[in-house]
Amino acid sequence: MTVLKFLLVGAVAIVGLSSALPQMPMIAAGKVGDAQLRALETILAHPEVKSRTLMLLIHHPIINPPSRRKTFTNGLRDADKLLHALRNVERGLLAHGHFHM
Repeated sequence: MTVLKFLLVGAVAIVGLSSALPQMPMIAAGKVGDAQLRALETILAHPEVKSRTLMLLIHHPIINPPSRRKTFTNGLRDADKLLHALRNVERGLLAHGHFHM
């Protein structure tokens, strides 16, 4: 069972997701997974979260690179599902890592 927690700080609701996924060498792609996505949708529907600005923390960016090869090696495998879960968020901030430039 996945337990996803959120933190309310003033006008902000902070939610962190894990996109870590064990991979073979030279592959650093990630995945949120269905259990976390379901938990995220429940949290996003919570009145205390809906009334605040969402700050989402995740290692992998939710927009994959244009290259299919780069997406396979470094992308977020279920980015489309995560974007769908966030479809009703009116305002927010995404903090991610992974693309080191």
